[in-house]
Amino acid sequence: MPGLTFIHWGFLAGGLAAAVPIAIHLWFRPRPKPVAIGSLRFLKVVLREHSKRRNLRRWLLLMLRVAGVLLLALLFARPYRAGTAIEGDDREVAILIDQSASMAMTASASSPFQRARDAARSLIDALPARTVAHLAYFDDGGVDPVHPIAIDRKRGPGQGGTDYGLGLAWARDLMALSRKADRRVVLFTDLQRSGTDRAVLAVWPKGVGVGVAFEVVDVGKPVTNNLAVTGTDISRTDIDVRRGEPIEVSAVVANTGLFPARDVPVRLRLTGGGGTAPIQAERKVSLDGGARRVVRFPLDAVRPGSYQGSVEVVAADEFLLDNTRWLAFEARATDRVLLLDGAPGESVFSNETYYLETALRLALPGKDRKASATPYEPVRLAWPSGSGGRLPALSGYPVAIACNVAEWSAPDARAWRDFVVAGGRLVLFAGDRTGPASFEELRRAKVVPVEFVGVAEPGSYRFATWDKEGPLFRDLSDPQHGDLRRLEFRRMVRLKAEPGPGAKVLAASTSGDPILIEHTLGAGRVLIFAVAADRDWGDWPVQRLFLPIVHQMLGVLTGRLPDGNGARASASGPGRAHPPGVERDRTGVIVRNLEPSESDGERISVAEFRRVYRLPESDPGKRPGAEPLRPDPTAQRPDELGRWVVIGLFAVLVAETFVANRTRA
Repeated sequence: MPGLTFIHWGFLAGGLAAAVPIAIHLWFRPRPKPVAIGSLRFLKVVLREHSKRRNLRRWLLLMLRVAGVLLLALLFARPYRAGTAIEGDDREVAILIDQSASMAMTASASSPFQRARDAARSLIDALPARTVAHLAYFDDGGVDPVHPIAIDRKRGPGQGGTDYGLGLAWARDLMALSRKADRRVVLFTDLQRSGTDRAVLAVWPKGVGVGVAFEVVDVGKPVTNNLAVTGTDISRTDIDVRRGEPIEVSAVVANTGLFPARDVPVRLRLTGGGGTAPIQAERKVSLDGGARRVVRFPLDAVRPGSYQGSVEVVAADEFLLDNTRWLAFEARATDRVLLLDGAPGESVFSNETYYLETALRLALPGKDRKASATPYEPVRLAWPSGSGGRLPALSGYPVAIACNVAEWSAPDARAWRDFVVAGGRLVLFAGDRTGPASFEELRRAKVVPVEFVGVAEPGSYRFATWDKEGPLFRDLSDPQHGDLRRLEFRRMVRLKAEPGPGAKVLAASTSGDPILIEHTLGAGRVLIFAVAADRDWGDWPVQRLFLPIVHQMLGVLTGRLPDGNGARASASGPGRAHPPGVERDRTGVIVRNLEPSESDGERISVAEFRRVYRLPESDPGKRPGAEPLRPDPTAQRPDELGRWVVIGLFAVLVAETFVANRTRA
């Protein structure tokens, strides 16, 4: 039932000040004094009549002054009308439901998400009329507010991880913008500890938390029984099929429960490889509670091609979503790289291609010096000026690198054009033998889109600008990986600063001359370096950035980068509607997996959760549909009666002034 109540009850004690005007009235009241005078019979009649009027005015003046003091105390006490409809006008509630994957654990007939959904529905039904309510689901993919407020029975938990910080930041902003006196936040979650490791910055400042009631409703299970595959890996980042070098798939199997598991089957299934039969393997593993183990699957007979599949732990536990982890990779043969040496030396160390060949091989100590430890197999071919030779068959080389070649014949230029148009990659390095003849036939064949201007005078030339967003320099633009501006060249070829159609400058020197130009021709690409690949024009081949630049360039040209092993992970926002698995799109292969931290059953207490995020305290017995909390003294309620008290006080003061001016002592 509606009633009258106060925000500041203590100010009602100020009503005792009403005794002051009473005391003044009694103290200064007129007292009759006998005076001996003559007969004033008619004067007595007049004085008697005026005395009654004065007494009436005095009592009225006393009541007005007492009423003024009482109304002033009432104004400071801030009265308001309490009632169901009024409480709704002054209440704002934010409801958060954790929809991370761990909320799907089924310990009984219902999952934590189902319990949270049912409790949230009961809470919404119990809210007073006209309550401002907000509802949102959250995980590490973001916050998904629901408008209008309604609980969808068909909605289930998503595939994402837990991130309390995102949900709390959403509720914090709502409460900071709210002007309601009764502000509340209710969080339904399984209190998974891993969710607190993501965004501990979403704390509640003291100013925002004042007057906000925050309730954490635990819908999880204290102990869970769960086995999971939390990670998979391939023996190499770039997979290569070589003689005597098998591919190995490894999987991390975890027992996140308290009870041991014995002889649990772990199965690998792979399909692909150019239509070969599916690859299947099985291992058995035993794990104590809380233990992890790496299970390895060596694959000897693997043919080049794209593979996709999964590693599954066969167990009937309470969380089936993490029993399978998906993977995809590309097994590819070694890429042969043709190196054309335009200035062969008297020894292998003085060859123009020595540093490139060394960077591409990276032979390990004690190994065959001719064997490459990288996914590239360099094939060097001496190509001195005036050799009169013809280019070899280029079909077996995805990438060809020509270093300091003095000139090209017309047949060679046409062969290069056919090679690039068909999808080949050609890299041209300058040098002391580079001149107009090195570019003329290639320009006529439209392989080179830039004109040769000359050779720059000896000096100091450095990287000034480069394509920091492009695939070639993107990973090398972080100063922590090395500063490209530290590379110094003593000389360089001067090329026209504005290349032709289909070409762009990827890097330029401090003088404004291009250092690297990229040209797209047909299905292939051409890279033109204005510097030498050896130490004749600079010491960059012995700098630590030379190796990353060479491997980044070859990785981009051969398609090994930026996709790495041929697959990429994907996350699709709140809930991650796409289930885990492997699929292909126009950009390649997408692998979707459950967040590994969701398999972790470790939980956090409500008290510790409050400390981590500095949440405002609240009475756990209070619910948003129950009795109102004590109003925030700093907030303005829409149902306060202060306006009417002010009007009454003003009327009393006017009346008191009027009566006081007409009342004599």
